[in-house]
This record gives sequence, structure tokens and C-alpha cells, in this order.
Amino acid sequence: MLFSILIPTGGNRPGLIAMAVRSVLAQTYQDFEIVVADVRGSSETREAVLASGDNRVRYFEVPKGRGPNYSFDYSALQARGRYILWLDDDNYLLSNALEIFKKVIDEKGPDIVTASHLYFYDDVHPRHHLRNTLGVVPFTGEVREVAPRDIITALFAFVRRGGRGEMPRLHTSATVFSEEMIKRAFARIGTVVLEHLPTAHSHHPILLAFARSCVFVDVPVMVVGRFGVSMSQAWSTAARARFKRDAFPLGESQFLGHAYNNALLESYLRVQKLLPDLV
Repeated sequence: MLFSILIPTGGNRPGLIAMAVRSVLAQTYQDFEIVVADVRGSSETREAVLASGDNRVRYFEVPKGRGPNYSFDYSALQARGRYILWLDDDNYLLSNALEIFKKVIDEKGPDIVTASHLYFYDDVHPRHHLRNTLGVVPFTGEVREVAPRDIITALFAFVRRGGRGEMPRLHTSATVFSEEMIKRAFARIGTVVLEHLPTAHSHHPILLAFARSCVFVDVPVMVVGRFGVSMSQAWSTAARARFKRDAFPLGESQFLGHAYNNALLESYLRVQKLLPDLV
């Protein structure tokens, strides 16, 4: 099997995850499995995930007592494919995404293949002027090799990425990672994501640290859902009572405050401390 599409979910958006699953089943390249890791273990999510009756779709409840991001590790431990893609439960793969990834894998066999993405803003999005729109990030159509270490440098520097000659934007739902590279991460540190941090972005520098090669395909392969209930929008509108989150402890970052970029920086600095020889 070539691809394992992993969908970590909080189990509270059955309608959206059903859409994500359908987007995978509609791929022009069909050698894949879908692994859903549900933190809540809700019957509604289970029914939505398994509604197609396709035996390539597997549903798991995530063991209790772990950190909020353990669903990323847990789903990876169930995967049987040669390449893994973590698809957020509110994102949508374009129908030729896996075909694009396969072409690069057949030609170059890299540890990582990453591509570009689009955005969809729904009718209750917090930014009123964006409601019911599709956001297209400029793309070039280029296919080029990028050094994983250069991407790590750009991540830690918070460099603006995307576009001709620049670093890829590296959205997880538009990126496939080789099984062998993930095994290297598990063998060295026992994880691919720091599960107790408020964001799952620590797996970007972790996996890049163990990657030997990366290819960037600058065409969109996925639509990011920007919904009124999306975590990404919750961070940017935290002043609204319905989006408030508990404060998170900052152990490495010198910046204080409950902000999305602070959480990212904390994730990256903890990875740097964990892997000083690779990051």
C-alpha cells in the first residue's frame, strides 16, 4: 500500500470529517487506506467515518490519559502505507492530490513531498469580508527539491514562505512523509509530535530533522477549511468568549501571552532542545 491518510479528530465535527473522508475516497489514485483517530470516541463521528462501507476506512478511539495531540502519534502507529499524510478533519483533498504525490515518489523517492493549498471561508467566519469565499495563494507549478535543513531554518525564523524561489508553506494536510522517516523519529525520541503542547506543529521540525530529502510541488492539492469553529480562527479571535482557551505553560519561549505564534515558538524551541544535533 502506498498511502495512509490519517485523520486525527476531536470527534465533535462529524459533518466535516465525513467531507474529509469523501475527498480521499474520490481520489484518482486509489492505493490508500484511511485511518481516523478519534479523541472523543463519539458514535456520531464513527458513523460518519464508516458511512461509505469502504473497507479501506479504519476507525480508532484514541486511548485516554494522553496529551491533546496524541492522536497524531496514535494514528501513525496504526498506519500500513509507505507514505503518510495527516489530513485535518476540516480539510479537503483535491481529487488529483495522491496522483501528484505518486508521480514525484516514483521519480525521486524523497522522504517528504509537500505541495500548496487553497482556503475556503464559510458563512460564519469571524472575518466578515471573507465569508463564502475561496482564497487562492499564488502558485508557480514548479517542482523542485528543497533541503530539509533550509525549511527548518525558515520555520524557526518565522520567514514568510510560499512562491517562486521561497520555502514551501508546509501545511501538514498537503504533505506526505515516508514511513521510514517516521520510524527513524519514533526510534530516536518515541514520538512525531509533542503531545502536551497546545498545537501539533512540533511535528514539522521533528520530521524535517529526520528527513534526508524533500520535494516541493507548487500546485494546490488541498483546501483548508477556515470555519467559524476552526481552531485556527479561535486563536486569532481569542477575545471572544466563545473562543477562549486555557492558558498554556511556556517553558522555553521568552515571550508571554496567549497567542498562536507564541505556541508555535514554544513547540519549535522544545524540539530544538530535544534534538540539538539535528535542529
